[in-house]
Amino acid sequence: MIDASGNVLVGRTVTWQSSTTTVATVSATGVLTTVAVGTSTITATSEGQSGGALLTVTPVPVATVTVTLAASSIILGTVGDQATAVLKDASGNVLLGRTVTWQSSNLTVAAVSGTGVITTAAVGTSTITATSEGQSGGALLTVTPVPAQTIYWSLFDGQAATPQIALATLPLTAGSTVTNVPLSTTLRQTAGMTFDATGRLWVISSPQAGGIVAAVFIPPVTPASTPALLFNLPASGIDFFSFDHAGNLWASDYANHLEYMFTPPFTASRALVPSVTLSLPGFSHPTGNAVDAAGNVYVPNLGSTGTNSIAVFTAPVTSASVPAFYLNGLTGPGGLIFDAQGNLYASNHPNGGQTSIVRFNSNNLVSGALPNIVDPTGLGTQNYEAAFAFDAAGNLFVADCGAPSNGAGIRSYPTATTPFSSTLAPSATYTNSTINTIGCVWGIAIH
Repeated sequence: MIDASGNVLVGRTVTWQSSTTTVATVSATGVLTTVAVGTSTITATSEGQSGGALLTVTPVPVATVTVTLAASSIILGTVGDQATAVLKDASGNVLLGRTVTWQSSNLTVAAVSGTGVITTAAVGTSTITATSEGQSGGALLTVTPVPAQTIYWSLFDGQAATPQIALATLPLTAGSTVTNVPLSTTLRQTAGMTFDATGRLWVISSPQAGGIVAAVFIPPVTPASTPALLFNLPASGIDFFSFDHAGNLWASDYANHLEYMFTPPFTASRALVPSVTLSLPGFSHPTGNAVDAAGNVYVPNLGSTGTNSIAVFTAPVTSASVPAFYLNGLTGPGGLIFDAQGNLYASNHPNGGQTSIVRFNSNNLVSGALPNIVDPTGLGTQNYEAAFAFDAAGNLFVADCGAPSNGAGIRSYPTATTPFSSTLAPSATYTNSTINTIGCVWGIAIH
C-alpha cells in the first residue's frame, strides 16, 4: 500500500477476495488455495482502495504414462483387447480427464483405436503406446497364431452301428478329413460331450451292459481309442454336461427334470454320486446348463413358450436352492454357453417359426430379461440348436439336431472377428452323408 506521495504504508487492515472461488480461494492473510483449472482475479482492499492481480491455474503436468493391456499375448483374430493408460504427476498422484493419443509401432501386426481398442492383423509383436502432454508409455503386445484345434461331435442315433464320436481338425470344411470312433460295448448311444481343465474328453454313453456313463478319453482320439475312465451316472436321462470354473461337473437329467453337480476328484473310475441335486419346478425338460464365473447356474427349459425360459440359481448353490429368477423370451431353448466376456448364448425354436441364436448381454442377466440380440440369419424352421462351443480364437460353433437332409450339421459363426448381431450369418456349415442320414448332431466340443 502506498500513500499519495508514494510512501509505503504498513500496519493497515487488508481484506482479500477471489473473483472466482471455483478456481481459487484466498485466506485472510493472502494465502492462495487452488480448486480447479481456470483464472481468477485476487483482490486486496484497504480503507476503500483496492488492487488486484490475475491468477491462472494450470493443470498439474503429466509426469509418467503407464500402459497396461487386458491381455499382453492374444491369438490372431481376437476382438476387443483393451489397452489402458494411467497418468500420474511427479508426486505419483493419478491424473484424470487428460487427452491421450494411442499408437501402434507395427500396424502390420496390430492397430489401436483412439480409445485403446486393439485389432490384430498378423502374427508378431507391436508396442502399444499412449501419449499425453508430451509424456509416453508403452506395453508390448504379442499376437500368436491360432492354435491347431480339433472339433468333436456326437450323433444322437440310438444304438445304430454308426460313428459314436467324430472329429476333425479345424477349420471344418467339406474337404476335412473326419476320424470316426465306432460303436463298441462301452461307447453306444452317445449324447453330450465336454472337455475338462486337463484336456480330457468326456462323452455321455449308454454301454451294452446297461446304465449310463461318462466315458473319458485322453486325446489324441483315434478309431481304436477306448475310454481311459468310466464314471457311472445316477440316471438314464442325463444327456448333457459341462464343467464349472471350480472343476465340478454339472449334468442335466432330461427325463427326471433334475440338475446334478458332481465334485472332483475324477482320477479313478467310480460311480458318481451328486453332491447337489436341483429340482426344476415347472420344467418340462432341462436341455443343458452353463455356469458363469461367479458360480451361478443357468438351466434352459425346453417347455418354455416365452416365460421362465432359463432358470438361474445363484451361488452358492445347494440342493435346497430354488431358481432366484428366470430369463425370458425363448421357446424350446436348447444348449447354453458363456463367451469370454460373460455374455450368454442360447437358442429359440418357436413352433412353426424360424429358429434363432440369441444372446443375453452380461449386464442383462437379470430377472425377466429378454435377449439383447436375436439372430435368425441362415436358419429355418426345423433347426434345433442342441449345443454350443467356442474355438480358441472366439468363433462360435453350433451343433444342429434338425432333421435328415434339412439343416442337421455344424455351423460356425465368425464371432472372433465380427461382433455378434441380429444379421450375422454363419461363415460355414458342415454336414456329411452320415449326419444327413441321422439328422442330428447332438454334442460338440473343441480342444
